[in-house]
Amino acid sequence: MKLALETNTFALAETGGIVYELKCLIRSSFPDFKVLFAPRSCNRLAHAVAARGCICPHDAPLCWESTPDGFEVLVASDHAESLS
Repeated sequence: MKLALETNTFALAETGGIVYELKCLIRSSFPDFKVLFAPRSCNRLAHAVAARGCICPHDAPLCWESTPDGFEVLVASDHAESLS
């Protein structure tokens, strides 16, 4: 995805139209945008948050009063992994 957003390499690909629309939406919504690569081993928290969102009812507000159980451990492990 990083390469698709930073170049026009995928313009003729089957998903090229979607990538183009995404690029236009990003440009019109943010004054500056950068795609950074994080290896999967440093991205456990993102996967956990996405998984939590997938099991929530469609109309549920995705806002927590406190950090959900287990997320602190994932933040610490992701941070430790990125430092090594």
